Amino acid sequence: MPISAPQNTLNAEDSLLLFSLQHMWSDKEKIELERAISEIKNWDYFSQRASDTYLGTAVYVRFVKKLKLTFPENVLKVLASMYFQVLVKNTQLIEAYDELALAFNELQLSYIPLKGIHFLKQSFSNDIGIRQLSDIDILFQPADAEQVHRCLSNLGYSVYLTMPIRISRLLKNPTPFNYEKGNVTLDVHYGLNRLENFDISMTEVWKSSTRNESTYEQYLSSEDQLIHLCTHAYLHMKIFDLKQISFLDIVTLLTSDKVNWELLKNKMSQYRCQEETVSILLLANRYFKVEVPSGIIEILRIEQKEKLNNQFLLLLREDKTKLKATHYKLKDRYFQFFHLLSWTERVLFLVYYIFPDKEYLKQLYGREQSWFFLWIKHIYQNSVQAFLSPKK
Repeated sequence: MPISAPQNTLNAEDSLLLFSLQHMWSDKEKIELERAISEIKNWDYFSQRASDTYLGTAVYVRFVKKLKLTFPENVLKVLASMYFQVLVKNTQLIEAYDELALAFNELQLSYIPLKGIHFLKQSFSNDIGIRQLSDIDILFQPADAEQVHRCLSNLGYSVYLTMPIRISRLLKNPTPFNYEKGNVTLDVHYGLNRLENFDISMTEVWKSSTRNESTYEQYLSSEDQLIHLCTHAYLHMKIFDLKQISFLDIVTLLTSDKVNWELLKNKMSQYRCQEETVSILLLANRYFKVEVPSGIIEILRIEQKEKLNNQFLLLLREDKTKLKATHYKLKDRYFQFFHLLSWTERVLFLVYYIFPDKEYLKQLYGREQSWFFLWIKHIYQNSVQAFLSPKK
């Protein structure tokens, strides 16, 4: 049974937003939702939080379109605007994915859609505006890397670097290879984990996947998919950038009755990711009323549960709209430095950031110059100029 949530720690606005991530509502819960809406006093705050947490689209689809609940006119306009912007963006991404899938199938390349794009194509295909999606994530087998790159280049995608190449090579499982074309961003994965202590066997993952009979598209097993979603969410909690919209995928999967819990427990142990996976399952159980066996939840100690709950509530109130991409990158780098690397690698990490490779510098500054002049510009913009800029 779901654990009783300390709802007194949440205000009415935040509670209503979290309600939108539930999968189903009883008649009694619908009445509670109507009462929750009537109790909200600060609608400006609610609209801001709907944007900050990326949950405005779930509220619009589930509460306005499906349950026909009444909201103030000005709030309804904000929610509708968010929904139609996401609908347009997601339509572009799905069209791009379909073009990619056609090319991969012609080349007989096996591929697995991950996270948001998978759920838009499968679970949310009847209303793709429900989930805000920023990019397309696709998993490939490492042996196909060169062919994948050639294929994407032929389709007009250009690669861009989120970090110096030499730093990426330090990591056991580097950040995804990033490509872009127009307004479409594509993250190409060859592994599923970013934490050093994990031991997720990609051989096992591909072996457990199922193939679409008419194409080379494959799907993660429910257990591998749940582990991937949970460990990904856990990683973002560690770098203080958890997006609550990630729980939309997790709750949808958990309520599909496709998870073999005994198999999941064995895989968590095999992959050495029990704490990370169960931490997110606990939050899904506590706040979104999905059933998780007590034998799974009890893997965590009481103090772990309380710490996790406090961290989730803290992140729930973080203002995402003011979170600059550079701040996110700094937190991600901080996490990599202290959690993924040995001390020898940390020294190299710092050296490579101070003296990055030319490909990275050319991407940042777009100059056909020698490494030395690009490096001078890099040092100036990242240290001297920052020091001289007036503080606000």
